[in-house]
Amino acid sequence: MENLSNVRALSTLIAWLAIATIILLNLVQKFTRSAKLESSTIPLLNRPNWYDIGGIRARLAFVLNARELLLRGAESGRPFRLLTDMGELIVLPAEYGKEIRNDTRLSFGEVIEQNFHAQLPGFEGFRQGTADARLTRDIANKQLTHSLASVTQALSEEAETALQALFPDSKEWSDVLLREKVLQLVARLSSRVFLGDEGARSQSWLQITTEYTKTAYIAAYILRLWPPVLRPLVHWVLPPCRKLRGQVAQARRIIVKIIEQRRKIGEISKAAREPIAQYNDTIAWFEQDSLEKDSQYDPVVAQLIFAQAAIETTADLLTQVILDIAKNPDLFEQLRSEVNREIDKGGWTKSSLHNMKLLDSVLKESQRLKPLAMTSMHRLVLEDVVLSDGLVLPKGGVIAVSGDRMWSTAVYEDPDCFQGDRFYKTRMEGGTLGNQAYFVSTGIDHLAFGYGKHACAGRFFVAHEVKIAMSHMLLNYDWRIASHSSSDANPVQFGLTMMANSKAQISIRSRAHKGG
Repeated sequence: MENLSNVRALSTLIAWLAIATIILLNLVQKFTRSAKLESSTIPLLNRPNWYDIGGIRARLAFVLNARELLLRGAESGRPFRLLTDMGELIVLPAEYGKEIRNDTRLSFGEVIEQNFHAQLPGFEGFRQGTADARLTRDIANKQLTHSLASVTQALSEEAETALQALFPDSKEWSDVLLREKVLQLVARLSSRVFLGDEGARSQSWLQITTEYTKTAYIAAYILRLWPPVLRPLVHWVLPPCRKLRGQVAQARRIIVKIIEQRRKIGEISKAAREPIAQYNDTIAWFEQDSLEKDSQYDPVVAQLIFAQAAIETTADLLTQVILDIAKNPDLFEQLRSEVNREIDKGGWTKSSLHNMKLLDSVLKESQRLKPLAMTSMHRLVLEDVVLSDGLVLPKGGVIAVSGDRMWSTAVYEDPDCFQGDRFYKTRMEGGTLGNQAYFVSTGIDHLAFGYGKHACAGRFFVAHEVKIAMSHMLLNYDWRIASHSSSDANPVQFGLTMMANSKAQISIRSRAHKGG
């Protein structure tokens, strides 16, 4: 018994020594990296006090006051560093966006994978350097954008059906929690194009698409509290990570079943010498593209990459647009008039949506005042980079471009004021500025969709989808901010993130007009 106790004591000691060694190595790695960044001439704006061990207080202050820090740093017109909740960030003035937008020494994918632990099971939807990620970007740039005309009617039908299920069909005012309703609406619309009718009708799939990104963000944040060397171990036992792996497993069962059913139907049709069914959705596009390129891919990971990139972000945008219109009720009749005119003239078509110029302007203005993030173009520096003005970006550093020009008097008149027709007027003037006034246009004055080769590839689909949803909302409903929810209608800020308030409620009632 004494020998057994000695063995157990020795085993415990070895285990603790191993953990201590791992933590020590992690700290050495961290301080080595910090020392290199510290040698940079770029000033650190929120330097922690000497007694702030690990910069915990400075990081917390950043989370609560990131906008103020960002604007203070931007006043200098020079690059600066911030100690953020995800580590040190080099923030560049927007003008640098032109120089770095296509620089291959600065990696977008590495930042995403680093922040969201993409190498770990469960986080597959955030993998950027894989064949699945490259395939999804190709599909978004080509088939998804080029198919907009052919999916418009289907999206319109889905929007009408979904809205009837989500909002009360009554002339009486009813209060609803907006964010959750919009999330379900966007999930159905996106799934109609991503997975076809099967996806839009599958409650299990819709639940995964509305929960996966949220679960991943929580799991990623908790994992960041652990030293990097321990994350491959602790993720197995952390509840959010376990939940995330379960969602991936469930997604695999659903998607594999759809693919197998389609293949079986195709084989039966082929054997009977009947026409084989053709599908106009991402499942079919993935299959076709992989066959043409003779490449292997994981259809489940590809769909999760699409879902996490598209659904939460689009729902956030649409929620904010609905709230902004409610705060500016003079827009209702102007927008309804435009929607009615274009639909009466051309029906539910791509060109009709393109011609909704005031609605396009409202979307861009809403996104200008509340982008999803206050910085854009996040990149990991793969090697020491010397820019044209001599600025050195150190290897291993994470950079971003400031979005402060979106709220600058040097760029916009009354930038703090919501002006729904701001970009409509600019667009009507034509010229270079007019071309930059489209919702999908990117540039250093409006970085909500990014800029350069990593600008949001799905933004044309997002514009299409949101315009369809908003058109049906405008034609079929009246809404206003719920009387008890005025303070909840303002965006929520967490670090550099700006989110439409999930607590916001609207009062809504149906109108006499139905459908398109």
